[in-house]
Amino acid sequence: MVTLVEAIWSSGKLSMVTSRQEKQTPGASEYHHGRLREALLDAVEAQLPEKGPEGVSLRAAAKHAGVSSAAAFRHFKDKRAVMTAVAVRAHRGMAEHMETAATEARSAGLSVFSAKGRAYLDFALSEPAKFKTMFRTALLDETDVDLVEAEARMTRLLLNDAGEDEKHAEIPAKSLLAWGAVHGLAMLSIEDGLPNSATKDNRSAILEALALLEPQDE
Repeated sequence: MVTLVEAIWSSGKLSMVTSRQEKQTPGASEYHHGRLREALLDAVEAQLPEKGPEGVSLRAAAKHAGVSSAAAFRHFKDKRAVMTAVAVRAHRGMAEHMETAATEARSAGLSVFSAKGRAYLDFALSEPAKFKTMFRTALLDETDVDLVEAEARMTRLLLNDAGEDEKHAEIPAKSLLAWGAVHGLAMLSIEDGLPNSATKDNRSAILEALALLEPQDE
């Protein structure tokens, strides 16, 4: 038989458990099933526009995700590791954007060269903080397997599939020049380094310049 004291004690314990459960963040259960890594990357990316690649904090990302710093460092040993993962996601996102643009251009009988240039530029201008992170090599682990693979994928796209081994492949000069042009002009636009035009915006001006490099035989 359950005594009155036991009943009160059991009721108190149940109330405490229920209270603790109610205090959990809505997504906490997800993090115990493999979502924490992605949640931390989302939180780091959310810091990028305001703080830039150099100013983001893994501890702040952990706080944003509602977990301890220790939990965050189990997924990323240091800031270099998390910034490398952010750069990988950015490279993959840009590559997917360019691949989609190239496929659509081929289907429509349009210039793949121009389509990939527009896609590169649009990603850079719409995601400037991620774009900068992709090329902040001092913050990245350049030996990371995922980063090496993501960069190689981008290189093949940008240089018209120059070859599997980019270090030894012959790079088309016009493709290299076009990449340098669109990248440099995009970075100048992001940093407000382009002169103001009364007749066109930066994107239009850059695309007009890129058109000058269009291969004549495409």
